[in-house]
Amino acid sequence: MATGNYRVALAFFTRAAAHDSWPGYRTAIAIANASIVNGQGIDALNRGDYDGAIGYFKDAIRYVPDWQPYRGNLEIALAGQANALGYEASKNRRWALAESYYLQAVKHDPTYQGYRNNLAKARANLENDQGTDDYKRGKYDAAASHFEEAARYWPDPAFRNNIALARAELANARGVEAARRNEYDDAIRYFSAAASYDTSTKAVYRNNVAMITAIKANALGTDAWRSGDYDTALRSYQQAAAADPKWHGYRANVAMVRTKLSAIPLTPSCACLVLGQGAILEFDVRHASPAVVAREMTRLKQLMASSGHAYNESIDFHKYEFVIGIAESTNEFADFHRVVMDEFSNGRFTATHQAAYNALQGSFKYLGCHSNGAMICLAALENHRIRAQHVTLYGPQVTLETLMMWNKLVTDGYVNSIEMIVNESDPVTGISLLAGTGGAALSTAAFFRPDILRHFLTLATPAISVRIFGCGTGAPNLGCHKMAAYKWALCKPVPSHVVVPGTTVNGRGTTEPPSPCSS
Repeated sequence: MATGNYRVALAFFTRAAAHDSWPGYRTAIAIANASIVNGQGIDALNRGDYDGAIGYFKDAIRYVPDWQPYRGNLEIALAGQANALGYEASKNRRWALAESYYLQAVKHDPTYQGYRNNLAKARANLENDQGTDDYKRGKYDAAASHFEEAARYWPDPAFRNNIALARAELANARGVEAARRNEYDDAIRYFSAAASYDTSTKAVYRNNVAMITAIKANALGTDAWRSGDYDTALRSYQQAAAADPKWHGYRANVAMVRTKLSAIPLTPSCACLVLGQGAILEFDVRHASPAVVAREMTRLKQLMASSGHAYNESIDFHKYEFVIGIAESTNEFADFHRVVMDEFSNGRFTATHQAAYNALQGSFKYLGCHSNGAMICLAALENHRIRAQHVTLYGPQVTLETLMMWNKLVTDGYVNSIEMIVNESDPVTGISLLAGTGGAALSTAAFFRPDILRHFLTLATPAISVRIFGCGTGAPNLGCHKMAAYKWALCKPVPSHVVVPGTTVNGRGTTEPPSPCSS
């Protein structure tokens, strides 16, 4: 019934009650009045006039106290009023006040999800503001707790981002404290955690990781220097310089140790051979007794039998006291990734990723390096893990940059001499030059023209002797790259052409026979 009809009814019942004392008329009058003010309350509620609506609904209840819909309307109006007050408080970021109003709204109308959401948002923003205050005061642990509460109340990405920022700053602060105590491992761990938490400014934390890594390595280098362990000092200083390349002091320390090592007399005692792709082997009889040598030879035979690799066909184990292969796999295809990574890191990939590399150390009178072993040898020489008087590179994996590094080892006097031997038809040296930094300077013809390859190598490494041995038909052939092919090339009978004294007759004499092969 419309409000107007209730007013007509009210007039009718009022006239009737004036002439008749029947109680039903008074009840009808109360209901009509209640209906009129309830309608007025609904109109006010729809206009957002919560105060007026509350007054009307209270009047309706006064007329008809037991009618539940009027009480329900009053609760809705009270909830709307509290929600509106909460909204005004929220606009001014008065979150605690907003929370109290939204809590009243939920109390008056617990079924409306919108009020619950507003309450959750107010509580979340209250926690977020408290967290922000703590963050600004450097209380990152408390800040993180508040931000976590905010995200629990309302899953806003901004709150989760604040959690990450607080955790990052907390980890960073702990890292700084650990660094001040010279607890470098803890500092690195904290700074790394900071970088993992905060992806927006992680470069800053990564710089801290690099800085502390460098400081730690430099400290280890200084300790080694003071104790006379110059090899360890060099490696540590190199690690420091790699971690923080902008700080010239680390590079100066590297140069200082290099100068010191170069001045130390070399006392080589044996021959070493470093193998390349697909070779996993360690044969070490340096300064060993005959019994130890016999035991190592037995172990070598067992290794060859179990692996199916007849290393003795490629290597003269009577010539070398130390033979090592540091491949990732005896399957050459599976080992190819490591070789490629060495191509672009000058052998440092194997040095840092293969545990067997740690066995490669010492001073050698003769150092042979085959294939990818040339990269491994170079990294070990550059790191001063090994020293050598004479080096021979067999079909080496090289780039223009590593050629220059090899040449500098001779000109700096760190190595007395280097000889590079390449078999005709062995494509590895030419391919590695093309794949590496030498590609712009060397044409594909180098694969097939040994004279061009030799000319290029001689120009690039004037301090290194280059020899080309015959093998194959001239077309690329990996068979000519195997160490067995180089062993055969070095040991095959070649007359010396030197005339034996006392054999000259009519100006002609008998020449000396070829030197016997050591194998």
